[in-house]
Formats: sequence, structure tokens, C-alpha cells
Amino acid sequence: MPNSIKMIVAVGNKGVMGNGNDLPWHIPEDLKYFKEKTLGSSVVVGFKTLKSISRKLGRSDNLLPGRVIYVLTHNPDKVAICFPGCIALPDIESVLKLRDNRQVIIAGGKEVYEQFLRLPETRVIYMTRIYQDFPGDIVFPSLPNGEWETEEYHFHHANDDNSTPAMAFQTLIRKS
Repeated sequence: MPNSIKMIVAVGNKGVMGNGNDLPWHIPEDLKYFKEKTLGSSVVVGFKTLKSISRKLGRSDNLLPGRVIYVLTHNPDKVAICFPGCIALPDIESVLKLRDNRQVIIAGGKEVYEQFLRLPETRVIYMTRIYQDFPGDIVFPSLPNGEWETEEYHFHHANDDNSTPAMAFQTLIRKS
């Protein structure tokens, strides 16, 4: 879907996607899926999500190699100082203008997802569904019934020692 906005998110049972501004899991297969879907794209995040990525990686530059990171923020100076190489954007309209040049993928957090789910330009969601309960205080917004349909669904069983839970990689498409 050229020029559409896409999202990428991983959720546990009950839609949990975060706990204390961090992912409540570390699943290499999900990270690989994220990289596969976002490489070569413009990735848009909020400032808290950017801080979480930086904290997880232990660095503040070259956070997602092969991708341009845009940060929705009202404080562009803070982005420039704290995260060299990331580009601050003041509003949704600025993100929509990016679509002319490359694929745009929204990668969180909750407030950013909520804003873009309201837009008809958001047409695709790449969702990792992790079939396990996790503690969490951040939940992905509910999708309205009948508005989204599954285009692809690839289920993966938990491994023998349950160190990797059962999960599915799902592509959702907004109905016209």
C-alpha cells in the first residue's frame, strides 16, 4: 500500500505492550520481525519510546541502523541534544509529508498509536501477538470491530523449554 502509514507493535495477552516504559519481554524472533519490517523505512516514535529504545541498547546514537528515526515531540531541542541522528517532528501533519519519500512506520508509544489509529491514512498494522500474560501498565488501543481484517497470520509454537512463548506474526489491513 504505497503512501499509506503502517504501524508495528507487539502485544501480550490482554493487549499489554509495555511495563514502566519498557518492553515486558525480550524475544529475539520478535526483534528480528521488527527489523525485517522496518529496515529502510522512516520509523516514527514518541520521545518516551525513543528513551526506552536507547536505555535497552545502552546508547543514544545509531539506535536503529538502516532506518531514519523521527520523533514526535514538542521539544525538538531535547531530541537534538539527547539523540544525535534522530529528527524531531512537531505534529502529525509533518509525519504525513514523509510519505512522499519512503515508507513510514509508526512504532509507538501508546499516545502515538492512538493518534495514528484515528487517521484513514493508517492502513496496515504489523502485529506480533505473544500468547502469554505479562505484567504491564501500557496497553495497545482497542481496534474497532469490523474496521480491520487479517491479511496474513503466521503462528509459531512455544519452544520445548518455554523460553520463547507461542506467538503469531499478523498483518492487519484497514478495510476500505
